[in-house]
Amino acid sequence: MQVSDNHTEMLQGELQRLFKAKLEKWYYRTGDTLADRMARAIYVIIASILIIGIYLALNVALALYLGKWVDSYALGFIMLAGIYLLLFVIWLLAKRPVINRLKNNSAASVLKVGEQLHASLNGTEDIDLEPETSLFNLDDAR
Repeated sequence: MQVSDNHTEMLQGELQRLFKAKLEKWYYRTGDTLADRMARAIYVIIASILIIGIYLALNVALALYLGKWVDSYALGFIMLAGIYLLLFVIWLLAKRPVINRLKNNSAASVLKVGEQLHASLNGTEDIDLEPETSLFNLDDAR
């Protein structure tokens, strides 16, 4: 009975050390992953601030150039605002057809990969499913 208790205590000690080692490994791996993601997020934030600054400077320069061209700086800024308003309206009008086309093409691609995987698993020849022959036509669903 004494030997059995000794082995049980030894096994319990080994399990505790193993658990502590696994927990410590997870802790360091999580810390490393978190540090990596924080560094990437800070990089994206800094790059975004720089890009926004450059974008604003170029827009002010373009508005000033347009204003000098029409002899009124205010009209230059209004013209640039009108250009952006026109681009926004075009984007709103083209948004739904573009999204529908992207959905149809992605659904067709997924179906094509699925059919090829199914064909390769069954030992049959590959089926060539073109994006135009999608089974999901999202344009008709609306």
